[in-house]
Amino acid sequence: MRVVALLMLSLICLLAAPVAHAQDWARKMFTETSHDLGTVAHGAKTEYRFQFKNLYVEDLHIASIRSSCGCTTPTLVFPGESQSQNGLTLKTYETGEVLATFNTHLMTGYKSATLTLTIDRPFSAEVQLQVRGQILTEIAVNPNFVNLATVNQGQPAEKTVSITRTGRRDWKINDVRCANTNFEVEVLEKSRTLSSVTYDLKVRLKNSAPAGAINDQLVLVTNDDRMPQFPIQVQGEVKPEISVTPSLWMAGSLNPGNEIKKALVIRNNSQKPFKILNIISDDQAITFRPLDPSAPAKATYVVPLTLIAPNEPGRQSKKIRIETDAGAVVPEMTVTYLVKGTPLAKPEANLTGDQNDGASGVKTEFKVGKPATGSIAPGTRSSLDATNSVKISGQPSAIRTDKLNLTVPAVTTPAATIPPGETGAEVQSNQSQLNNPQAIASQKSLVESNLDSRPIPPQRRNILRPRSGSGK
Repeated sequence: MRVVALLMLSLICLLAAPVAHAQDWARKMFTETSHDLGTVAHGAKTEYRFQFKNLYVEDLHIASIRSSCGCTTPTLVFPGESQSQNGLTLKTYETGEVLATFNTHLMTGYKSATLTLTIDRPFSAEVQLQVRGQILTEIAVNPNFVNLATVNQGQPAEKTVSITRTGRRDWKINDVRCANTNFEVEVLEKSRTLSSVTYDLKVRLKNSAPAGAINDQLVLVTNDDRMPQFPIQVQGEVKPEISVTPSLWMAGSLNPGNEIKKALVIRNNSQKPFKILNIISDDQAITFRPLDPSAPAKATYVVPLTLIAPNEPGRQSKKIRIETDAGAVVPEMTVTYLVKGTPLAKPEANLTGDQNDGASGVKTEFKVGKPATGSIAPGTRSSLDATNSVKISGQPSAIRTDKLNLTVPAVTTPAATIPPGETGAEVQSNQSQLNNPQAIASQKSLVESNLDSRPIPPQRRNILRPRSGSGK
């Protein structure tokens, strides 16, 4: 009986291993999958954003997001801050967010939740995100976050929130920290009684703040061992005098010669007429209809853009700059896309040949200058320097790989397949091809990949201004 139980347990483990491995491609899109919110005040607005990027050639569709606990509400966020409860589609290199809202007004004490993200295209997968935090009732924040609302660029803004600590008369705020240097904070003690202490926090946004959305936190440092620091959310938007929509155009994966169009909207947010003097693009693949310099000035322009994918494969990230007679700084537009396919190798670099596997009777043909295809038998390992797409059965096509180490354990039956990639050579073969020295040598012609580097977040800075006075 014990032997039967051990066999059943081994079988379950073997069946579960390929499933767990199949989810890895989805988890790789997230910069992190767990976050500790720390100690937060009861009723305070508390949010965290899990960021992810589609790293694959195929379009990605997220079908749903759910939470295991009522303490946290998850929301899918599109590029441009629009929210959706009905799914999210991302093209190659496009980014999205899972907004986790901690419901501090409903709960108290230590709470944790698992957010399950369900993907149905290009393949089915689930990603689980963890969020946790401690909600204390002794701290009250009114209003529950710093709402800077909409501010015109170049204009300062100021908001005040009140913070009350009950149950401790010697409570103090010793410091305020934030990674955003565009804030100035002044702490004023308003009252101190036997049972409570109240402070006013004046938050000022500098007039040098750049255009864009504001989603930051102020971290208050106190003398309370139970709650040595806690966050206060700061949100708002700095609108430029002249805005460009969209500011980011993710064109996705394209074949050479593919043509797509996009409408670029250039608007003066004060409704003042202006003229566009010039539109400059550092990508010859992007064209637009020339503007008539004699046309009257307008407050809004709609400029049609046309993108024709070039022959050279690889990732492209280009800028479009707009010059106007308004004298205001106009935000740049970024265009990002991936050109699929493989450039033809030079004639002298072409390598052709036939290999005949006597044991299997299978003929192998390989040729430099075309996309790569191949397969690996269970238990086989091969190492290739590659930047082409990597296709594994049941998983999307990875765009780039530094060192392609392909291993299929004997317990996993699906084979790994290398489909047409960004750059490199084509090798048409069966499993014997990857053990062929000439075939592997042809793959060495692939250029080194240009992997994205994750920016290092700025260190938190002390932004507390010297206190100008206090009240009793």
